Amino acid sequence: QAEEKVRFILSSENPAETYEDAMAGRYDEGPLPTFKDNGLFACHKEVTDRLNLHGTPNFWINGTYLSGVNLQAMAQLLH
Repeated sequence: QAEEKVRFILSSENPAETYEDAMAGRYDEGPLPTFKDNGLFACHKEVTDRLNLHGTPNFWINGTYLSGVNLQAMAQLLH
């Protein structure tokens, strides 16, 4: 149900609050509330497809792309 949850979050009036609710498990049981898809998910998907990004997390640190969590590489890029 992850993709539908992302659509729900991006279509909400307050995506940050809805995201926090989702991460806290508020929408884990039962169906999601009814919502009108605003198309923002499709825009994000189009951009990530063009950039060939298919996983998370992805970071751009000081102009350098970093895929996945690599704390040592992150520290080097931040200094």
